[in-house]
Amino acid sequence: MNLKHFISKENKRMRCSNSGDHYWISADEPRATGGDKVCVTFECKNCKKRVYEFMSREEFHLCEKQLS
Repeated sequence: MNLKHFISKENKRMRCSNSGDHYWISADEPRATGGDKVCVTFECKNCKKRVYEFMSREEFHLCEKQLS
């Protein structure tokens, strides 16, 4: 499932070198950070580019099943 709705506007502007649009999947285990945030790693299935998105703990728990 393409998880592009979790990607920030800044990262959505980048184009995929292989297909034009990135196809984002969850790459690693989410990590807790300071300030009650969770860092989620996404990787493009086509070009293997990685981005890191930060979301609040509440946001993460709402969409945890999609990200696992």
